[in-house]
Amino acid sequence: MDRERTELFSEKVVTRNRTYYLDVKAGRDGARYLVICETKKTNEGHERSRVMIFEENIEAFAAAFEQVVAFMKPSEE
Repeated sequence: MDRERTELFSEKVVTRNRTYYLDVKAGRDGARYLVICETKKTNEGHERSRVMIFEENIEAFAAAFEQVVAFMKPSEE
C-alpha cells in the first residue's frame, strides 16, 4: 500500500536524553497535520512515541500549549 504523504516543514529539538521531531505533513487529500514524535534512549535501545494533531484542531491545540508554557515558565520576581 502506498502511503503518500508530503513533508511540508520539519523542526528537530535535541536534548540530553530525548529528541523531538515536529513535522507538518500533507495527506493524499491535501489536508495538513502536525506529527510530534519523541525518541528516547532506553536500556533496550530507543523508544518512540508520537501524536498527530489535525489541521482543524491546531488552533485549539496551540492555545492550550501556550497556556501550558505560560504556566511552566518560572516566575520573574
